[in-house]
Amino acid sequence: VRIKARAFRDGMLVIYVVNESYNDITDFKAYLIGVDWAPLDKPLILDLKLEGREEVVKIFSGNRVILTCEDWSFGKCVYADEVLSIKVTYIIGEKTIEKVCTIPVI
Repeated sequence: VRIKARAFRDGMLVIYVVNESYNDITDFKAYLIGVDWAPLDKPLILDLKLEGREEVVKIFSGNRVILTCEDWSFGKCVYADEVLSIKVTYIIGEKTIEKVCTIPVI
């Protein structure tokens, strides 16, 4: 599974997911866990949607999807000048996977 994320100053967050495994991905979630190299007190769950504004239910084996979050700043309650740290969790097969990504705000 390949994951690449981009964060924009206008609050948009885009996550590109390529499922190269033989199993489907379920329960895909992303959390904002830090800004500008400082951790948040508690993780904030990001509201991810598929390109067609649908909820993320399953990412099938062999598929590529683009997930978007319209406002990673939670209505300007969170501010980042340089980077965001996000934690991505998902289930593939029977296994729960966690990945942490630090991405520049462009």
